[in-house]
Amino acid sequence: MRTTIAVGAACAWLASAILSLAAAQSVAGVFGPTVNADNRELELRIGAAQDANDDWSTVSRLHYQRGLNDTFRLRGLVQFADPGDGPAEFKFFQAELLWQTVEQTQSGYSAAFRLDARIAEGDDGANRLGVNWVHQWKLGDGWQVRAIGLVSREVGSNARDGVNLAFRSGISRRMANGLKLGFEQYSSLGNTDSGLGGFDDQKHTAGPTISGPLNEHWGWYLGVQFGLSEAANDEDFKFRLTRRF
Repeated sequence: MRTTIAVGAACAWLASAILSLAAAQSVAGVFGPTVNADNRELELRIGAAQDANDDWSTVSRLHYQRGLNDTFRLRGLVQFADPGDGPAEFKFFQAELLWQTVEQTQSGYSAAFRLDARIAEGDDGANRLGVNWVHQWKLGDGWQVRAIGLVSREVGSNARDGVNLAFRSGISRRMANGLKLGFEQYSSLGNTDSGLGGFDDQKHTAGPTISGPLNEHWGWYLGVQFGLSEAANDEDFKFRLTRRF
């Protein structure tokens, strides 16, 4: 009980600290392919990063997801950004449909496709359609590996030609006390029409994560991504608070 209270207090403190920070930071995740008909979940995500001028800005995302059956899961999300000099601004709404195509095999492998449709606010960016190919391996003794290939295309008046390419991966282990320790990697390769460029022209980051339950219904996640390429932020801090129903 004391551990749960302490972790909850630490999560609340980190959330308030991040929100008080005055970079294009990320609240993305290395998501899995598993779909459960009983799944209903509300999640708050907060990300913070420093730009080249050492100024901080934040992004917040609220999403709700629900399993339609044991094959399809629907999620809707809204994202806001704090520019550091005024109130938070609405950035986009996104709808996602996760389609589990491979149930977990005896070797521990499962897979899914996720279809995304994004509507951006005004001049904040282009609308976007995306397809993500999700892979997961459960290796036993609490170990898990995930890899995701992401392809998206911009649509509408602000759209660029070409497609955007990205890749994410992660490895984690669930401990006996319920905590999950992990290491995640994110790569944004760029737009094919603009030329993908070299490693330092792309955004590559990697770093540790820790997550766990507060109780039967609440969960938390903390992570930091360190920039590996010149185009990436030096650090991206991530916080999530999840309510399961």
